[in-house]
Amino acid sequence: HIDHVILRHEDSLFCRHQSYQELFTESQPVRKISLQFLSPTAFRSGGKRNVLFPEASLAFGSYLSKWQHFSPIKVDEHTAELLGKIIVARYKLNTHIMHFNSYQEIGFEGECTFELPADFDEDSLKTINALADFAFYCGTGAKTTMGMGQTGRIK
Repeated sequence: HIDHVILRHEDSLFCRHQSYQELFTESQPVRKISLQFLSPTAFRSGGKRNVLFPEASLAFGSYLSKWQHFSPIKVDEHTAELLGKIIVARYKLNTHIMHFNSYQEIGFEGECTFELPADFDEDSLKTINALADFAFYCGTGAKTTMGMGQTGRIK
């Protein structure tokens, strides 16, 4: 059953809309990006093993892959090379289990702050920040279509 319906995006943190163009043009060139993982989040690592930590290359790599697949605005190929230079500056995470009908998945929830290196130029900073904002729409990691990996940006 339906509990309630939100008609205006101003009424909820979980209801928002932006075009790819808006995400790209409104992004700011900041060096610290904080994300909140709102539902269990995990990355697949060959076989049935889950990676239970938001490694920057995995998180931002998933955003970049989805952006390149769905957005009419393509990101510079050089961006993928930069993702390995982003570091986790701090985090407050816990593991949680998400139950499905016939199985369960473990993932992490909580907050993580990523730091972008001083040698990233302004265009690279804006691109990576646009990807961080895109996380709200695409989710992070595996099984996002099933409710895992819900992600919000902390500003």
